[in-house]
Amino acid sequence: MKITWKNPPSPGDPVVVGLKGKVDEHVGASFATFIEDLPKGPIDIDMDAVTYINSIGCSHWVSLLRTLKKTRQVELINCREPVIDYANLLPQFLDGARVKSLYFPLVCSKCGRAQSALLTAAELTADAAGAIAKVTCEACKGPMEAALEPGDFLEFLFERP
Repeated sequence: MKITWKNPPSPGDPVVVGLKGKVDEHVGASFATFIEDLPKGPIDIDMDAVTYINSIGCSHWVSLLRTLKKTRQVELINCREPVIDYANLLPQFLDGARVKSLYFPLVCSKCGRAQSALLTAAELTADAAGAIAKVTCEACKGPMEAALEPGDFLEFLFERP
């Protein structure tokens, strides 16, 4: 797991933290070092390059979020399917972190091409169909439709009983 960050451009802006690779049994030490070295203030964790998560990595991840949320606001950006899958499976996976943006799986109704579109959680919860309708196929410019049922894929965004 590679962890990088950019200092905020202005005071009060979030530190943007990039994670690259697998969240697995090997991330514990990386996460511990990362917490020690991280500048103060709110953080956006960029999940775009997270390729895999397993159960042991999930445990390390939850511990990381529990530590971070004690002293700062945490938001996740550019979440891909492995992250969304765990967020839907385990409510504690987000442990107080808010998902700001995610890649939603789509399919072209004209040519059948599959692609993902980066959408904000706010626009998906307000009007998923409308947000998806704005996306066109990169290959043929045809209209896209949800490859998965939005209510199921976005379940983690809504309050659970």
